[in-house]
Amino acid sequence: MHLFVDISSHGFGHLAITAPVLNAVSEIIPDFRLTIRSSLPAAKLQQRIKAPYTLIPQATDFGYVMIDATSINFAASAATYRQAHANWPARVADEARFLDNLKPDLVLSNVSYLPLAGAAAAGIPALSLCSLNWADLFDHYFADQPWATPIHAEMLAAYRSAQAFVRVTPGMRMEALGNIQPVGPIAATGTRNDLGLNDDKAILIAMGGIAHRLPVEN
Repeated sequence: MHLFVDISSHGFGHLAITAPVLNAVSEIIPDFRLTIRSSLPAAKLQQRIKAPYTLIPQATDFGYVMIDATSINFAASAATYRQAHANWPARVADEARFLDNLKPDLVLSNVSYLPLAGAAAAGIPALSLCSLNWADLFDHYFADQPWATPIHAEMLAAYRSAQAFVRVTPGMRMEALGNIQPVGPIAATGTRNDLGLNDDKAILIAMGGIAHRLPVEN
């Protein structure tokens, strides 16, 4: 089996979700062929993904143009989306030709929608895997813009073309997609570290997007 995987470079979370899945697949099907497309640092990919793979160092999504880890540059993001969809059918056709030449048996995307649209055009089965999708986030921020409706429709059509969107828990509701397959949390097996706490103590650390301060005094 030849599996083609597109991993978003918009932070390391997409890799953190995808890598344990690929490692599990390699244990079940040890001789499968794996091709990965991502512009994440090669060393970070190698650190997380244990199965042998061929790397295509490219990105097919950007998510949002970020000012910093938690602040979005909305003007730049809007301009980039409009540019990306200015000739969307041609981009999909190019992606379909790329996949047709690569000849994977299955396409897995976390969470770019272009590979899904290209796979549908090429007649290749595809799955999406993530706790979020760019279509819903795009709609959240840009739904009131007159130029956004056709772009959002193309994004939705791409996500809906997949055989399933495997929504990882916790995740967005994604009610607009119609092909959601919920699964539980995905995580790599790590090493337990003794912090010297009693069994009745727990620590929750959440990074980014929090509108209220953490009660560190407690």
